Amino acid sequence: MRRCAVDGGPICLGGTGDGFDLSSPAASAYVKGLNGKANRYWNSLTQIGCCQGRVFSDLDMTDGVSGTYTRSGNMGDTLQRLAVLSMAWATRGCDLYHDGGVLNGIIKAADYVAGHFFQKGRFTNRSAYGNWYHWEITCPTALGSIAMVLYDQLGADRVRLYAEAIQYHAPYCTQGGPNSDGPAMTGGNLLLKANGVAQAGILLEDASMLENVRAGVKGAIVYNGPGRLFALGGGEDGFYADGSYIQHQRLPYIAGYGADFYRNYGMFALTLRGTDWDVTPSEGEAALICDFVFHGIEPFLAGTRTMDMVAGRDVTRSGRSDRKRTANILCALLSLRGTFPTAEQNQRFDRMMKFFLSRDPDGYYSRMDSITPVRIAGELMADCSVKPRSGYALTKTFAMDRTVHHTSGFTLGIPLPPSMWTMA
Repeated sequence: MRRCAVDGGPICLGGTGDGFDLSSPAASAYVKGLNGKANRYWNSLTQIGCCQGRVFSDLDMTDGVSGTYTRSGNMGDTLQRLAVLSMAWATRGCDLYHDGGVLNGIIKAADYVAGHFFQKGRFTNRSAYGNWYHWEITCPTALGSIAMVLYDQLGADRVRLYAEAIQYHAPYCTQGGPNSDGPAMTGGNLLLKANGVAQAGILLEDASMLENVRAGVKGAIVYNGPGRLFALGGGEDGFYADGSYIQHQRLPYIAGYGADFYRNYGMFALTLRGTDWDVTPSEGEAALICDFVFHGIEPFLAGTRTMDMVAGRDVTRSGRSDRKRTANILCALLSLRGTFPTAEQNQRFDRMMKFFLSRDPDGYYSRMDSITPVRIAGELMADCSVKPRSGYALTKTFAMDRTVHHTSGFTLGIPLPPSMWTMA
């Protein structure tokens, strides 16, 4: 079995080496944001310990008769916080960096979750409680991240325990899970689930899981025919040639699942490069992925904001905003730098990204979720040969019933309400 490159070594996390310059504005803002978040989580963790169904005081994970969606969500949030703590422990410049007490606390908490809630064999006589998304996407991805970041500290037995728990709940990314009512995966959801599957496949050295990830990524890179958009029987998720992006059959969602697609695609391209499961796109796939940046993403960005009308259900979620969505999109796209088919496209991408990054650099850097986009952003902003985009103008109506109008003085977006959709 050919080994995969794992983006989780000390240089990637800022621990040692020359690959991460803490004096750069991008790196310092990123570390400051990670440090603040991790300190809040650590203070909450140490106050409650691991007992009575919770690791953090505000996240009860127990399986109750009512509120099970909340309880499964709390389990996912718990593991996500522990993943953040793991990153802070491994990132030079954070207060928790290589603190032995912090490491022991993270491991104790992760063991508690993996031993009492998200474990192999948990459901044999009934389906998982709560939301399938937490069991098949949130928890696998977060627990896999903990195992990757703390790999050398956890030991082989504990790493296998975590990875087998992921494998049990999410053995493949192209179908619903065996222990819940999850649907078959499509679009950004498919790549989100593939993240956890890929991590478990790498940790377990399971070629079949990685082959499933490759098939899932390749299956998600496709344009759908316009006749399926908003079809009466349910539209096709994913990309459309005019720049439309749909998730959940009829929701314009480039600012949510679309960003998830690009973030995870970039991670797979980097991690699996040169292995038997390389997802390097064909010429046609590369054109789709790259062209869509300009045809389907750029039109919905305005200064520091992303238009709510392509954010789907994300506009209703607590703690989200159009500015945060812009940070997520920019973070997701940065891994594409230098990969476009032509020099003109690479130059256009650099100028576009420099324009948006310069609007609120500290805000974007502090919200990025890994070292790689931070490093790329820092390099781009320091490149004096790249001039920010200027003079952007566009008027376009998309098949997903969204119209945008960009001029030098203002930007306008017009959504057609769902009640007015014409069903084909």
